[in-house]
Formats: sequence, C-alpha cells, structure tokens
Amino acid sequence: MEIIVDAGNSFIKVFFLSNLNIAKKIHFSYSEISEFIAEIQLHTDVPIIISDVSGKINTSILAQLPSHYFLFDHSHALPISIEYQTISNLGLDRIANAVGSVALHPHTNKLIIDLGTAITIDFVDATNTFKGGIISPGMETRFNSLHTQTGKLPLISKSEEIHLFAHSTESAIQSGVIQGITFELTQYIDTYNTIFPDIEVFLCGGDAFFFEKMLKKTIFAEPNLLALGLQTIYKYNVTK
Repeated sequence: MEIIVDAGNSFIKVFFLSNLNIAKKIHFSYSEISEFIAEIQLHTDVPIIISDVSGKINTSILAQLPSHYFLFDHSHALPISIEYQTISNLGLDRIANAVGSVALHPHTNKLIIDLGTAITIDFVDATNTFKGGIISPGMETRFNSLHTQTGKLPLISKSEEIHLFAHSTESAIQSGVIQGITFELTQYIDTYNTIFPDIEVFLCGGDAFFFEKMLKKTIFAEPNLLALGLQTIYKYNVTK
C-alpha cells in the first residue's frame, strides 16, 4: 500500500492506495494541518508520496513527517514524454493526471479535464506524449470572482437547477457559471473529437461528478486520477 498526499490549492487530500485501488480517502483544510501531520505520523512503514501545488507544505511540516516520504518534483523520471516549452512551470498535478491516464488507458489519444479551483484541459496522444493544454477558472473561482470583483453580486454556491432564462440574480449567477463551464467543456470535447475520433475523455478533480451528468458525453469520470498518477510515478522511480 502507498499513501498519496495531494496538497492542492484548496484542500490536502490523502489517499490510501493498493495497486490502483483506493481503499480510503481523507480531506484536510489547511487550518487542519496539525490533524494532517498526526494522521501521516501513524504510518511509519508505508511509502508516502507527496505532490504540493499549493506551496504550503513547507520544510517545517515535512520535518514532522516520516523521513521516507517521496516529494514529487520536476526532477523525477516520468513514464511519459512531455512536450511543453516551460516544463519547470508545468503543474505537477497536470503531469500526474497525464501519467494516471496512461496507466489506465495506454496508447490511446486522451483528453484530461480536471475540474478544481482551476480547470485544466490537457491532451496526451497515443504515443503517451503530453502535448499541452489550457487553464481557465474553476467553478468556485468563478462564483468567488463575481462576488469579490463587483459591488453587489452575492456569493453563490452551485446548484443542479439551472435555467436558460433565469428570473433571479442567484439563479442567473448559478446558470451563467455552470452552463458557461458546460458549454466550454462540450466545445473542447467536440473539437478534439473531430480531430481524434477515437479520443478518450477523462474527467477528474473535485467537481468531476457534478459536471459528468451535465456533459452527456462518453467520458471516464475518475476523480482520483491524480493519485493514481502519483502512485505510478513513485513506482517508476523506485524501480529504475
């Protein structure tokens, strides 16, 4: 078994994996960092693989973890090829998602849509080469921006009840954000599918299941794709 720590922009997610199967999953907020450390300290004989895109897992926190942790960074070997001009700035989460998609479906064209604080859409071709992609604001980020960047718009949360003709400010914001993301993703999927008719679409991240039913497309909803990718990267490095 391995423990995967995904220190994302909003939460720390801890996965307990056996092969490619997730046995247990825990979320911590960054205000619960002491609880996170206490949980990890219970596991002194299990590999601990960490990815930190937040920059919040500092040396003080790492010093309190079992010393055998594996902190993923851009220097580690990868079982895929990367074609990206600024690899040192390529998000570790995007790399791990790409590796996870290859672990599950090697030698196919893949579109990976990660729905979190940000939305990333990345393409991995049939030669298992990461070709690049796009980044745009995630759902909660859009809700927050409308509230903080305007004088009177309220802070709204998601709802499955959306309308083309919204009759309240609340439903107008919900419908605008959610349908906007849905239309955006649908167009990306259709465009890639035109170029690569055999493409497989992966949906991951915290909002994956929410948008899965909105898209009405043939997709693989795998919210834990990043954890599977990190496990694969760890095994690839320790067996080299």
